[in-house]
Amino acid sequence: MRRSFTLHVFLSVTLCVVAFAGASRLVVRWASGEPFQLYFSEVLAQHVQKELDTTVGQLDLNVFQTNLEKTILHVHANDMLVFVDNLKPSIETAAFEGSLASQKVAWEALQTKPFETTTIEWDAKSWRVVRVAINSQQLYVGINADVFQRSLDDILKVRNKIAVTMFPILIAYVLLTTAFIIFVVLKPIRNLQRAFAQIKLPSPQAHLDTKDNFKEFATFIRYFNELMERLSANYTQAARFSSDAAHELRTPLTIIRGHLNRLINQVPDGSGTQIELSLVSEEVERLISISNKLLFLSQADAGKIDLEKEDINLNDLVGQMMDDIKSYRSDLMLMKTIEGVIQIKADRDLIFQLMNNLFGNAIKYNYKNGSIDFQARVIRHQVHFTICNTTNLELDGLDDRIFHRFYRHLQTEAPVNDGATGSGLGLSLCKEIVKVHGGDIHLRVTADKKVCIECRISLNQHRKNF
Repeated sequence: MRRSFTLHVFLSVTLCVVAFAGASRLVVRWASGEPFQLYFSEVLAQHVQKELDTTVGQLDLNVFQTNLEKTILHVHANDMLVFVDNLKPSIETAAFEGSLASQKVAWEALQTKPFETTTIEWDAKSWRVVRVAINSQQLYVGINADVFQRSLDDILKVRNKIAVTMFPILIAYVLLTTAFIIFVVLKPIRNLQRAFAQIKLPSPQAHLDTKDNFKEFATFIRYFNELMERLSANYTQAARFSSDAAHELRTPLTIIRGHLNRLINQVPDGSGTQIELSLVSEEVERLISISNKLLFLSQADAGKIDLEKEDINLNDLVGQMMDDIKSYRSDLMLMKTIEGVIQIKADRDLIFQLMNNLFGNAIKYNYKNGSIDFQARVIRHQVHFTICNTTNLELDGLDDRIFHRFYRHLQTEAPVNDGATGSGLGLSLCKEIVKVHGGDIHLRVTADKKVCIECRISLNQHRKNF
């Protein structure tokens, strides 16, 4: 199964977005500890300042601590210590004060002036301490850092709940963002694709201009232009060879045909020599036919086919061909369905060759007691006709490649007529004849195992009805 570049980009961008979202959550969880502790230190300092402002008279540390514990969330027993230097502390407070003095910590000024904060390790725990000068003394408030961590956990839980609620919106955002990125990324590639589709060989404009594309594509476009130049040169050389070879072969083949015809007339009728010369003459005729086809194809490639248009009655042309088919293939069941009388303005010789090749293939690759069905009608100034026939060809893989030059499709059994096989140019000629008449031709295999050649050519004249 072919891989999809769009799906590849979509999955890559989606994976990057999801990975970024997960990584950002981990980074926030890992890096938010210190900023949150600093923020809670500011909050603690503000609460301390508010208690100091409401205190009247002598500061009672027990009352002061009790009031602070009521205002700070997630404070458990023994999570807070309050003391003032130069006062006789309790045993626990003295141990904390001694640890604070022994660690020689650095104090950081808070935005709430004149408070300062620091962190110490005591009693196998991390403590956050704020201090402020009051009445020539230093008031210290220490809080177990786990209190701040509990508050942080609550905030992160709220964040997670919001993220779950916003999850559908985030998914939609990721999809829309990814679709937009894919559109932006693929737009220059689509522009290149359209530019490639417009290039045809041989053409002097068979190259791309780097100025019309992003600079990242400059190297690729340069390689492409160099490749197209080599292909164009090879194509022109091959077309010139076909034309030159066809021209050079026509004269000697015509001379050989003349000599063979004269020799055939000179030898006794029915003799072995006459039979051998007749076989050689048939091969020469075949070579002349191939050279004429090559010449026509080379003229078609160069756009030098001149049409001598005249009115052609399609009903009469097809009817005459079917009468001829009945005369030597009476076993075939022939059907014809033409809506009204259809007249086209086209080159009679080329249209005759087109029909002759198509009917010839329908006969050649048919089996005994098979069928050929011709249908035609006019649609929007074009005549649409289809030739469907039963076939002895292997239908698997039978497609429009049969219109390629020298392409030969495998057969399941020998054709009914045992004549020489074709050159692989007949349907190529049909394609060029249809193309020069402003139409197209395609092959279709039906469910009942019939091969249908569908053709459209320009009408150039109104349709007549009975």
